[in-house]
Amino acid sequence: MFKYLAVIVTYNRAEKLKREVNSLLLQTVKPSKIIVVDNDSSDNTHDYMTALARDNSKIVYKKMNKNCGGAGGFYEGIALAKRFNVDWIALADDDAIYDKEFFKNIALASQKNNDIFCFTGSVRYPTGEIQLDHRRQTREKIFIHQNNIPIECYQQNFYLQAFSFVGVVINKHMVDKVGLPEREYFIWCDDTEYSLRVNKYTPILNISAAIVYHDTKKDSNNKYQGYIPNWKYYYGLRNSILMNKKHSKHPSIYKFFLFFLEIKKIVTPLVKYRYYHPYIFKTMIMYHKAFHDGENSISGINSQFLPKK
Repeated sequence: MFKYLAVIVTYNRAEKLKREVNSLLLQTVKPSKIIVVDNDSSDNTHDYMTALARDNSKIVYKKMNKNCGGAGGFYEGIALAKRFNVDWIALADDDAIYDKEFFKNIALASQKNNDIFCFTGSVRYPTGEIQLDHRRQTREKIFIHQNNIPIECYQQNFYLQAFSFVGVVINKHMVDKVGLPEREYFIWCDDTEYSLRVNKYTPILNISAAIVYHDTKKDSNNKYQGYIPNWKYYYGLRNSILMNKKHSKHPSIYKFFLFFLEIKKIVTPLVKYRYYHPYIFKTMIMYHKAFHDGENSISGINSQFLPKK
């Protein structure tokens, strides 16, 4: 028997959340519980979830008193999941939609591979196209090098080292070994860092027939579109530095190279003036702040870089 619960972290995306919850309720292999961690949403998420939890005993709703980001949300969600009598914990943001046989395929795989304690599914855009950046190979030397798993690998199951929190299913006993996500990352890299820890204890196997749809649009990748700064970039860069410091095979050498990496990153907006204009100096300041905080192991929420409410 495959006994699992699902953890969802949400913030101000009630309509997407509804579709995801519904996709879990319609699974051919039903979840024991659905835990929704609400990062203090200001839309109608609270009303929807309160009513749903009242009418359905499978629903566990936890509303945070502030936005802790995806990292903080998954920290809280996994900590709460450990209290329940299940064997597996599924993880996804609020913009995932599970194919109705997602967990049937994961359950069958777990029966055939009882020495594997973490599985992932194939992430696809709503159009059906595979979104490659959710499943990656890594090489942990001085730097953590990441490469997307090639599309041809999806013709069968494959092993990976790094995942996003979209369609991940991990054994609860494995969580006891690796601990909880780095909640102070706020957003970005928390899932990659967590997967690196998981992979030290168990192989991670992607079940290609287990499909989860990611309700987002594909990037245009138009290099002539122009650059617009995003508050998330600070966390992505800072947390990447924190993650590399933690998992590098040669952390002292990595710290030495950080000085040169910072110079290269900060001068990039000047070299590529036409692309970064008119946000050149704003971007340079953001990059400098991210390097400063990463080098000095400063994590958590930075008041200069916050999501819009």
